[in-house]
Amino acid sequence: LVGSEMCIRDRILAQLALIVLCLLMFRVERKYKLAILLLSAICFNSVRIYAIPFGLSIYVLCFSFILSEFSRLKKDIKEVKNTILRPLMYSVILATVILAIHSPHYDNLTQYIRLAINECIAKYFVLCYAFLSIRKEDDLRPVFRISYYGLLVLTLFALFNHVTKSAFFINEMYRGMALTDVMQDAGNNYTYSERFRVQAMFFNPFDYGYICILLLLFTWYGYIKSFISKKRFYMIIGCCLYGIIACGCRTNMLCCLIGVFVYVLFAFDLKKRTKYFAVCSLLGIILFSSIPFLQEKANEILSIFDTNSSMSGSSIGMRVLQYTAVMNHVRDHFLLGRGLDYFLIDMGWREGKQYLVDQDLFGLEGVLMNYLLERGFLGVCFYLFFYVYVLYFFYKHKSVDKNISALGISILVTYLAFANMTGELNSVFPTLLITGICLKVLYMNIICKKIRNKHETVSYTHLRAHE
Repeated sequence: LVGSEMCIRDRILAQLALIVLCLLMFRVERKYKLAILLLSAICFNSVRIYAIPFGLSIYVLCFSFILSEFSRLKKDIKEVKNTILRPLMYSVILATVILAIHSPHYDNLTQYIRLAINECIAKYFVLCYAFLSIRKEDDLRPVFRISYYGLLVLTLFALFNHVTKSAFFINEMYRGMALTDVMQDAGNNYTYSERFRVQAMFFNPFDYGYICILLLLFTWYGYIKSFISKKRFYMIIGCCLYGIIACGCRTNMLCCLIGVFVYVLFAFDLKKRTKYFAVCSLLGIILFSSIPFLQEKANEILSIFDTNSSMSGSSIGMRVLQYTAVMNHVRDHFLLGRGLDYFLIDMGWREGKQYLVDQDLFGLEGVLMNYLLERGFLGVCFYLFFYVYVLYFFYKHKSVDKNISALGISILVTYLAFANMTGELNSVFPTLLITGICLKVLYMNIICKKIRNKHETVSYTHLRAHE
């Protein structure tokens, strides 16, 4: 009875904290609203207010942001209208409308509202929330500061999870909920598993590792721009690397290497780039040859590409089988797919692994195969247009600000690698938050460059006329 009362108290405290964050959205400046949204992605991913519909943190905070900005809606639309965000949001809305019309499980107003919230308000529109929250680059200071403290809290929960072999925070957040065999045991899911994984404050350990990758890349940029001190940056590196390794997911370790490689490739000049790669290669060889733990982790990463590997988890062979199964299901529905939630409802995944109709689909671990199955070739095109267009924008303007362009490219490449190796999970929200920041900073620098060039042209013309 005492334990039950403590569980209820802990859940209530988490819900009260979320309510406070929602109320703060109506009181603080935009830069702090952005910090709150990022904090929610770090520490409040599993917190839900059960008394209201769409009570999960991601929904209530997005609603709070929109309502708090409602009086400035016309100005916000005008600001977004002349940017890359306009074609992106149009494509998202069009894709959502087509998906709603074509999906047999969505046939009433309630379902259409749920779809709009899931696909637009709490997903792709997040790019706009971040974009609108920054007026100058210095507005990022509270974002870096609050995300740092959020990471420390997350790491404390992770350490406790590691020591006790139980994610008690997740147990409290999901206690009393009906869970399938996919989600069974909540925070104790990996207690006796062959491959123990740290969940920290996330239901899925993949999400814990992924948020650590994003924070590592994001704060690296903050350190270069002097928003973060050297001491604090080293602390962040330690916390993030711990999370990436402790989550026990080979995908995250590989995605981290990809993200860091891409950031170094675009953020630094050839001389620094060569120095980074040379030092890292030499250090990697020394550590790999002398530390068995690192050898084990490297072998785990390489086992992803080994079709004969005995290690449990995803592999290239599994992906080939999954794509083959998907192509079989869409052979007569290639253009638009089978409709949203086909995998969950028609294939039985909502009820658990044992109810899966086609076992070759496994967990459908890959965003492109999921889109192809449920949204068809057209849905895949909309998806690729969104991310390729943003990537191209960063690459096109890398000469304006190579650091912010490099951050944007590395974040998106990391996301695309993660989402296609293991599925989107909860990766889109934090990815688009940071991407929105990158876009706004880059736009501000583009405008500054145009003004500077204009002044230089006017000065030159004036000088010529004077001569």
